[in-house]
Amino acid sequence: MYLCLVPLDASGIDTPSARRVAAVARQRGLVRTLENEVLPVHVYWRSDSRRRYNVVADNRSMCIGSAKLYHRLESGASTTHGAAALKAVAGALRNGGASIATIVGDFAVVAWDRDIQSWSIARDALGVHTLYYRQESSWFGVASHASLLADSDNIEMEYVADYLAAGFVISGHTIYSQVRELGAGTIRKLAPSQSTERFWNPLRPVDHTKRDCVETVAEFRRLFVAAVGASLERDGPTWSMLSGGLDSSSIVSTAAKLHQEGTVAHGIGGTVTWVANMGSADEREYSREVASAYGLRNVEIVDHWPWQGQDPEGLRIDQPDGVAQYSQARRTASPVLEDGASVLLSGFGSDHYLGGDLSHAADLVAHGKVISALWWLGSWSVERQVSIWKLARAYVLKPARSRSAQLRAIARRSVTNWMDPDFVARVNFIARTGRARQMEARWGQRFQTERARQVEAIAGQIERGLLNSLVELRYPFLYRPLVEFCMALPPEWILGDGLRKLVLREAMRGILPERIRTRAGKGFGTATLRWVMDQERDRVDWLVRNPILEEFRCVRSEPLRAAIEQVRRGRRSRMMRLYWVLTLETWLRAHFGRWEDQPVSQHERTGLVQGNPALIQITAG
Repeated sequence: MYLCLVPLDASGIDTPSARRVAAVARQRGLVRTLENEVLPVHVYWRSDSRRRYNVVADNRSMCIGSAKLYHRLESGASTTHGAAALKAVAGALRNGGASIATIVGDFAVVAWDRDIQSWSIARDALGVHTLYYRQESSWFGVASHASLLADSDNIEMEYVADYLAAGFVISGHTIYSQVRELGAGTIRKLAPSQSTERFWNPLRPVDHTKRDCVETVAEFRRLFVAAVGASLERDGPTWSMLSGGLDSSSIVSTAAKLHQEGTVAHGIGGTVTWVANMGSADEREYSREVASAYGLRNVEIVDHWPWQGQDPEGLRIDQPDGVAQYSQARRTASPVLEDGASVLLSGFGSDHYLGGDLSHAADLVAHGKVISALWWLGSWSVERQVSIWKLARAYVLKPARSRSAQLRAIARRSVTNWMDPDFVARVNFIARTGRARQMEARWGQRFQTERARQVEAIAGQIERGLLNSLVELRYPFLYRPLVEFCMALPPEWILGDGLRKLVLREAMRGILPERIRTRAGKGFGTATLRWVMDQERDRVDWLVRNPILEEFRCVRSEPLRAAIEQVRRGRRSRMMRLYWVLTLETWLRAHFGRWEDQPVSQHERTGLVQGNPALIQITAG
């Protein structure tokens, strides 16, 4: 991790706020480096085993941060890491947004150029890497972690409002009131003058020209194979998540195929499967089939759950996301690290631009193509075994209502009785919800606008918790050329005849086992959340007893406790909103030093699982 402090006047670094920030860095083991009178910056640095962050500097320039760049080749894609990648990004930054938009890869950097006396920061198009900054009158700071820039316990209520409304934040706010997150696909100049430029935007117009089917599938496959190949380690094994669903199974099968063909030196060293026996989330029959098809090692983590075996040290992560999944993160990383690997592939990202929904039918109606809209509704009705009228009501009739009618419906679904009414009004809570943001799309353009909105949400939904600090997570579906290609595809390649992700399914013919390739859906562990409310009863009840969020006048504890009891009795509605409240409360208690007096959970007390989920290891083939 790193921290850069840059004075803007003679007193900059000597101000009390800057001294407090530097003291926080030293307390966390960062040491001063690059002590050079020519460089107008104080850099604090702590290396990690994976060398995630790098610094290059001389008397004319400096660049610090993280970068992994892709280079398209005839046979796929190659990558550049470390200092060479940083230099490439710094060179592009000097020429502005048009130049850096040509850089394909994941990066988050701060750069100084002596010739033009400028400081700039930049973040990759999809926000895979993170960058935080703080701007004061006499100094500014840039850091790899938001907490390095915070010198007080002041909490940003804009962040709290966004998190409680949607479960993630992409507004630029962090949990710390003084600290901001640089947006995805953005350059910001910090000195001598300030400006912000967006160099990539998924909302830009796209070409929906009809393409030849064979050509479309071939191009998707080429890009996907390049993305997977470039995500594999060159000199050792790479591990991957394997859920048994279409996305992770496609990554694992493609990587294994590349290794079988000799295209890459090292393939998949092993896979990790999360298994929840509650509800419909046990996908082992599918994950085992993929592992068996390619003779891969598969480690199953059985019945993990939030707040299991919580350690106060594990809760002190940079921001709230993933704070309740401490045990799951530890168990997921364990077999990867024991194998000598450090990279874990994830299927995250595909749903955001290949998922789609029947808002396309509403667009067709808006353009007078009612018969086509009925055909789409009918196809989905047959495939999903849902009434065509129910689909029409959800995707065509409801979005056509007046704005006020839609907002009233959103309020009924999103504003719960445990939310403080003054807080709801004060932060304009309804407008922050996902359903309200869907209303921003123009009538007739809902399908493409909603996909673009989902792509913009990627930066706020990527894993930033403990798992990301234990291993390096890589996301083949976030290879930008692949994303851009898919965003330009017409709806039929996304929606299919009710079987979504048609282009991916077609590209995986002969690579992915057929039963997985043609799956209509995937299990989801909502039952796990209900189970947690009961099995972690003491801990959950403790979290909602005099909650910090009530002190902030965000929630009301009595209705919140009643809602949790309703879930325990079988009610399923608004469960994710409860989970967001509990997650945020967990982080706040750890942050303010109030976690130490929390109760021991039922399972830890009885010693049934000793706070850890079972591990079952299978060597397929």
